[in-house]
Amino acid sequence: SDPATVSIFVAESLGPLDFRVLEAENPSAGDVYYQWTTTHDAFLTLEAIFDDAAGTAELALYNESCALLATSTLVGGSQRIDWSAGAEERYFLKLSGTNNDVDVRLANLVSHVGTDVTVHGTLGEDLFEFDAAASRLVTINGVAYLFTDAEAAFVSFDGGAGDDTAVLYGNDQDETAELWPGGGTLAGQGYDVEITGVEAITVHGRGDGEIGDLARLHDDDAAKDTLIGGPGAATLSGNGYANQVVDFHYVHAYGTTGDGDEAVLQGDANLKDRFDAWSNLAKLRAYNAEGALSSFIRALSFRDVRAEGTPGGDDVAHLNGAPGGIDTFIGGPSHGELSGNDDYSLRADSFRNVHAHGNAGDDDVATLNDDPGRFDELDASPGEVKLSGQEFLLRALAFRNVY
Repeated sequence: SDPATVSIFVAESLGPLDFRVLEAENPSAGDVYYQWTTTHDAFLTLEAIFDDAAGTAELALYNESCALLATSTLVGGSQRIDWSAGAEERYFLKLSGTNNDVDVRLANLVSHVGTDVTVHGTLGEDLFEFDAAASRLVTINGVAYLFTDAEAAFVSFDGGAGDDTAVLYGNDQDETAELWPGGGTLAGQGYDVEITGVEAITVHGRGDGEIGDLARLHDDDAAKDTLIGGPGAATLSGNGYANQVVDFHYVHAYGTTGDGDEAVLQGDANLKDRFDAWSNLAKLRAYNAEGALSSFIRALSFRDVRAEGTPGGDDVAHLNGAPGGIDTFIGGPSHGELSGNDDYSLRADSFRNVHAHGNAGDDDVATLNDDPGRFDELDASPGEVKLSGQEFLLRALAFRNVY
């Protein structure tokens, strides 16, 4: 009888696997083998990424008995296998071809049950992406999964350990985002996304919909936080987190009284801005030429709030004092600031019209400074003092003492 032929190969052990990238593998020198055990009851996705001008690459997946399960096909320019795997299952992978520079990416992070998609994080840095405009596109560390709308009504991602990032994109419908340190949600027509254990989150509303996208940003109630909000984007950040929303029509940011939180609200250079502020609440609105509201941002319980208008524009600011204390207003041609008892500070920079409102009966103080070298006009009456110049108006109402 003919002698038997026995093939022996040595497989590189990858240990327990959730995500791994093997760079610059060289199958042209001979087939390369790997083995591992899965971590999650989830898709096992294997990709060979290479320049096809430099040669070929193919993948073959085997079970623990070395029986062939699947071979790769071309998907998005790479050779790819997707296999439904259980947790703690053993697999082998063969990489073959003529290419001498192939990156092999292995992922066991995404599960799909019914209409729920669950994405697991790793112990390292993860990047999670979700796009509701492309049906339901879910991407983890560069590995993409496309679901239909019906297949992915609820998507969740837990970043786990590591410094993780999540980037979410809405569609052309009205959506609501709610973010807090370490997590958040995005809800739209027919879908919900939930994020936990993530240090940096960005949500793009795309600015469409009949009513307008709505975002709520919550602070860390045990530490100082900073809000920076301007045309098209707002970011609330603090100890170990940074959350941003982009192209949301309405933004509400929540600070914590006593934490010393700060907010900078930036106006739109192409629109007319109106800034209204009190000791615990500030609102900046932008209106188009027809007088329609274009954007709205509100900051609640921020101790220090500064709004930035547009030099030479026709922006308006109303700064309102706190009753029962002593409020101090200092205004000049380019700015106005109202503060009280070291409890709050409201400042309007580059607003043509600044109106400061004291409280009758309080011992409030206002100081109005003119524009040196130019002609300014002072108009005073009981309860109201106005100082105006070529490009500014300062108005103090209900201040007992005006200088």
